[in-house]
Amino acid sequence: MVHPLLAPPAPRRRQRIGWLLLACAVLGLVWAGGAIASDYRFWVRQVVVENVTAQANGLDPMAFSPHCSAAELRHLADVRRDHPIWKVDLAGIVQGVMQHPWVASVEASRRWPDTVVVRVTEHRPVLLLQQDGLFYVNAQAEVFKRARGSDLDYPVLTGLDGELAERNPAVARRILREAIALMEQVDTSGELSSLDLSEIRFDSQDGFTLVLRSGTQLAFGFAEPSERLERLAKLRSSGLDTTEPRRIDLAPATVALVSPLL
Repeated sequence: MVHPLLAPPAPRRRQRIGWLLLACAVLGLVWAGGAIASDYRFWVRQVVVENVTAQANGLDPMAFSPHCSAAELRHLADVRRDHPIWKVDLAGIVQGVMQHPWVASVEASRRWPDTVVVRVTEHRPVLLLQQDGLFYVNAQAEVFKRARGSDLDYPVLTGLDGELAERNPAVARRILREAIALMEQVDTSGELSSLDLSEIRFDSQDGFTLVLRSGTQLAFGFAEPSERLERLAKLRSSGLDTTEPRRIDLAPATVALVSPLL
């Protein structure tokens, strides 16, 4: 016979022990929660704003000038200080900070015991859209803010009808994507740079025309840009000077038409 002190508890006794342990655990959690709630070390003391735009885009942090001030972002985050940190509404912080027109993405987190951290990435303009004024467009073809006079050194997309954008935003977004893709092709071609571009003209019939800062117009139409850029490279190697204002029509399939601008 097994000694009674070594025998396992009867089923009913095991059930009672389980309920007792559960009750002790609940009471412990309630006590711990009360202790933490009354412990001011776990109340919000500071809100740290980190602008990670330069880090996320491989930019020089010393040269990067943020468009979002920490004071503005703290105001939009609307975090109550002297408030238990576990009660902070992180989703509400994200929603509030996203109201800033320059904010592209937000992450909010708790840094125990008393700090809320808000990490912000800004939009990066690559293009200006001329449409009843000038608007910034980012690399994802998102129009995010009316442009200001002190920051306008980007190529300008013209010819995109405002009525078309309202009537069929998907088509307007596609035109923006194609314009940005054309700029990227220009940058990777080694023949030109997007810094050489002053304007990208769009026409629903004739397609895209690049206007260089020199005044030269490069008509690409709706064709694949890489082949047209290769043809331009051959023309320049043959002596064509694109620093002199002229129109170079690269839209035809096999030829390039060069004509002076009057």
